[in-house]
Amino acid sequence: MLPDIPEPLRTHRISRAMTFWVHASSDRERARQHGSPILPFAVEVSDLLDGLIGFLEAPVSADALSALDGTDLPVMSRLVVP
Repeated sequence: MLPDIPEPLRTHRISRAMTFWVHASSDRERARQHGSPILPFAVEVSDLLDGLIGFLEAPVSADALSALDGTDLPVMSRLVVP
């Protein structure tokens, strides 16, 4: 599960993806209740999943690795959705 992404970036990305999914679901429900146009459910789910997989699997930039070097961050062993 994302072995090319170093910790704690891997856990951070997974946490952000979960948060994004919750917010996207809330936005869809809010739009539906207000009568705004929305994509069919299957299209929306497939598109969100495609985007989140791209986010999760994207290579880590040299800048991010450089910023991570020298930090003393604990391994994040559990995910918490804020």
